Amino acid sequence: MYTDGVSEAMNAAGEEFGEERMRTLLLKYRALNPHELLERLESEVVTFRGSDVFEDDFTLLLARIEDK
Repeated sequence: MYTDGVSEAMNAAGEEFGEERMRTLLLKYRALNPHELLERLESEVVTFRGSDVFEDDFTLLLARIEDK
């Protein structure tokens, strides 16, 4: 789960980070543990924006269901 401040984070060109980019990253890094995955996603958004200052809320929540 994430707030719109994540998917709508904009870079200097006015392009949004977007849900598709989020999906791609989740699939790419799905082998990471939840903490590492959240750190990676945050890092990717900060790199995309070119700044770690957000005008909107920025909340990520990750839950992983383990097979038994």
